[in-house]
Amino acid sequence: MSAPKISDRVRSYLDANFKGSTIDDGYYFVSIRAPVCWRIHDEAVQEVGERLAEIGSWVITVGVDPSPHVTANAVEQRTVIYNPDWNIEKKLSQWLVELGQPGIQLRALLEAETVPGAAAIVNSQRGIVFDANMRRLYANDEAVLAALLTGIKHVVAERNS
Repeated sequence: MSAPKISDRVRSYLDANFKGSTIDDGYYFVSIRAPVCWRIHDEAVQEVGERLAEIGSWVITVGVDPSPHVTANAVEQRTVIYNPDWNIEKKLSQWLVELGQPGIQLRALLEAETVPGAAAIVNSQRGIVFDANMRRLYANDEAVLAALLTGIKHVVAERNS
């Protein structure tokens, strides 16, 4: 019996921990619903990404292959449909990567991304999702985000909790 696909594991995790969230949104691609959402400053993107890119975390991208920017344990590539309007549909590639080693070159990944695109890190160990394109951190508890961001100066631009 083969292991479940990464996309199935991510969906299952989001369904259990972030109700109403999806990796199948036809416009944003990764859409997260959570009681706590903090927007971070652009300067902190790489450091936040590094802290969340732990072994077993998932990196989800559209418009850029993340393989050159991470060390993967497993990779799934699939087609998603971008539909910004009722009469527009465009097939794009989505990559889901399970990290085999900590670390991510997030700034370089974002610079390589095409438009439309997406880049997110799902860290199930910490209970945090980071939508790197939107610069938003999601969690179910403010203390979880505060612990992650300890020591990063001027990181939070806006808090919605």
